[in-house]
Amino acid sequence: MNNNLKYFSILVVISLLLNIPYTRGEKVLSNKDTIINAKKDQYYLIYFNNTYDEFKIFSNLKNRKRQESYNNVLSFVDKIHNLIAENKHTYENPKILDKIEEKSKLKKRSNNSQQFFNYGNSELIYPISSVGNRVVFYSFLSYDLYKKVKTLNNVIECTTNKYSVSINSYYNKEDILKETKWNKLSVRENADLHLSLISQGIYNTNIINKYDNNYYYPSSAGKDVDIVIMDSSFNFDYSEFENTNDRIAKCVAHIEDGKPVIGKCGSCDYYHGEQVADTAGGLKHGVANLANIYGIAISSNENGEYLQSDILSALQFIYEKLIRPNKTVVNISSGNWQYEKDNFFIQYQEIVDKITKKGGIVVTSAGNDREEINPEINDLYYIPCSFNNTICVGSTISYNVSKYNRSLYKN
Repeated sequence: MNNNLKYFSILVVISLLLNIPYTRGEKVLSNKDTIINAKKDQYYLIYFNNTYDEFKIFSNLKNRKRQESYNNVLSFVDKIHNLIAENKHTYENPKILDKIEEKSKLKKRSNNSQQFFNYGNSELIYPISSVGNRVVFYSFLSYDLYKKVKTLNNVIECTTNKYSVSINSYYNKEDILKETKWNKLSVRENADLHLSLISQGIYNTNIINKYDNNYYYPSSAGKDVDIVIMDSSFNFDYSEFENTNDRIAKCVAHIEDGKPVIGKCGSCDYYHGEQVADTAGGLKHGVANLANIYGIAISSNENGEYLQSDILSALQFIYEKLIRPNKTVVNISSGNWQYEKDNFFIQYQEIVDKITKKGGIVVTSAGNDREEINPEINDLYYIPCSFNNTICVGSTISYNVSKYNRSLYKN
């Protein structure tokens, strides 16, 4: 892929982040500050020190070089599963365990492509994220079991699963090609404002007396570039994505209970994912209408917040299955405030680093709290925007074509 296409792919996602200001920010407590309800059975994230090589969750085990790592992780799964079976009496409602297992069996029957996922044999505990020597497990525990699990060897931390916030023909063609060094030019006349704005500098009436409403872009239009969007529900079955003979546009998976359900888009009251996909690659409204668009849908609560387990699982799936080196842009239009020493912060940062090391470009949103993303006091950061290996972008107010202002609500 040539440099022009590479930079254009970055511009694609930057532009969509600049023009969809839905992303919200919510201050949350450190995991260490979380007050755990002693009487409540609930889902936990178990951070585990795997003393062997990195464990792959979504990869076939044809390569047995990491067999010891595989055995170690699944041995821990068996250990916790047996603890749960032996301590059912400590749950407020032990029958909930049977319901969880039955629900998972039904999902398996409708999700046959999940057969290569290395979760182990338990539906009550399974790995959702693995980077280096750190593995994160998702498990439903009673409070008494929580106290036991957190003292086990190689358990770094056991913490409650929490919600994190997400969720434009009076031009000289030859002059444009000469200036941009593009091989071929395409023009979308009378385009949306968010498109025409990125085709030119700040409009100055002293230089030109008419604003140019056209969108100029290389005719490659993102061809052979993958844009992976981690967001709420998607809809690719309408006119903006009807050119599927020229590219791929589909929902790859929907994350449920920390597991990807293949081919399902999910449904959500928040349509941010659909807006982002359209702005990135829609035929009329999109920046790159020949780029491949892959949606990873995450369910949110009524406040538009995602669970930490689902965020980690989505990133793990993207890292293992969807990164084509130097041809993949990952868009994360979500974020939350987190302390630097929290294990969720550490796991999130390490898996983003893995994605970029593998050749992916990660673009994130700056959030909407009107605050510094990297305050020098109290070690509270807005993530993933504050990570070094991301391109963090805030929105602008573009009502006035002659003046660009940062949105009042942006961090």
